[in-house]
Amino acid sequence: MDLPPVFILTIPKNLSTKTTQASILTWEKKGFEVHLVYGIERSHDTSKIVMDSWKQFFTSQNLDDYPNGIIIAEDDSYLLKSWKQLYSKFNMKYINWFGYQNIIITRNEDTIVGAQAIYIPKQLIESYKQQLLNAKSIHFDRWNSRQDIYLPFKAKEAVLELERISLTTGRLRKGLKLN
Repeated sequence: MDLPPVFILTIPKNLSTKTTQASILTWEKKGFEVHLVYGIERSHDTSKIVMDSWKQFFTSQNLDDYPNGIIIAEDDSYLLKSWKQLYSKFNMKYINWFGYQNIIITRNEDTIVGAQAIYIPKQLIESYKQQLLNAKSIHFDRWNSRQDIYLPFKAKEAVLELERISLTTGRLRKGLKLN
């Protein structure tokens, strides 16, 4: 199967950082065609920036031309697996969240942490888009955790998070250190 395109969410000021460049390079080295999605740089509620940025992307893009689905990723994602390794574990009936850092288990709901990489099969793109556009903006990880998703890999098995300063909190997000 041909590779789907990867849409990496970033902001213009991050484009020249080592983190974003390393992220792009890991996807390209595995043969993926990378498209940059420029997100919202400022918001009154920083926890909603990522979700609002993806809403902006899905509103402005015609995604009908991608027969193999799409991958949406963050600019701190570091891909470890080949497309063949990823695809062999994907379930085409679900959104496949294959790049994440942890699962926080609470009494009320489980929340997956880190939307580093999500594969959306072709037949699910439109429904995912409509659900996203109709949803109230909240933290993107929390919103995705409430969707009908599939976790084909354990946390940090297919994608690592690169260490960086978080846009939403302004604090160091520990992860894979670049030299």
